[in-house]
Amino acid sequence: MQRCNMALRDPNPPASLPRKLNVVPQETNMKAKILTFSSQGDSTILEYDPATADMHEVNRVIAEYEAKTGAQPFDVATGERIEKITRAQNEVLMVHPIAGG
Repeated sequence: MQRCNMALRDPNPPASLPRKLNVVPQETNMKAKILTFSSQGDSTILEYDPATADMHEVNRVIAEYEAKTGAQPFDVATGERIEKITRAQNEVLMVHPIAGG
C-alpha cells in the first residue's frame, strides 16, 4: 500500500478541515499545490505528491473548502475552472469571491 503524501498548509483553514492528511516526513518531494487567493492574501492550503496522492481525498478536501469558503478551483496553467482535480494539474488556485463584485 502506497502512502499518500499530502499536507494542509493554510494557517487559517475552515475549522472542520483537518490540518494534515496522511502526511509523510517533510523531506518528501511534494510536486503539486493547491493555493488560495483572497483579500487576506495568498497561501498554500494543500501540497501533495500526485504520483502517490489519493485524488479522491484531494477532491474531497477541495470540495469541502469550496463549500465552506465559496472559493472556486482554477488550473493555474490554463486559467480554466476545475470541476475535478486530476494528477495532471500541478498547481490549482482557489479563488475567493470578492464582495460586491
